[in-house]
Amino acid sequence: MTPRRLLGIVLILSVGSGSMADSGGALNPSVKTFLKTQKLISVATQRANGDWSRPAPIWFTYEGEAVYFITAPTSFKARRIRRGSPVLVWLDEKREPAFSGETQIVTDPEVLDRINAAYKRKYWVAWLTYWAMPLAGRVQAGNMVAVRVTPSR
Repeated sequence: MTPRRLLGIVLILSVGSGSMADSGGALNPSVKTFLKTQKLISVATQRANGDWSRPAPIWFTYEGEAVYFITAPTSFKARRIRRGSPVLVWLDEKREPAFSGETQIVTDPEVLDRINAAYKRKYWVAWLTYWAMPLAGRVQAGNMVAVRVTPSR
């Protein structure tokens, strides 16, 4: 059994016991380890009618107690988040979400620079073409939306 598969099993078991985050939103150590070492998570946003979208895999970065990701400004994720939608976050398996989180659009150039640097460290393709351009400029131009997810359970 590979270490990643074993981590996935541990995370699934943790989800089943409801221990991915405490009531204050702090993530448990196994989730933090996953967020520090893996390249993809899946997120779902809440539609206007209250239903949840299907989980979509995304690149992300994890800093402190928050997950950050970027998306196109015309994506359903961006539209719903602008409307105040929370997100559900899946780690490895889509059986149960690992945690839910409150969202916030990020426009602070200093934070955007940290996200950009983290993407370049984590994803080799981020060094190429479009991804090589500073994130702050793309956000300010309206070409990208940066999102902070703060765990709430």
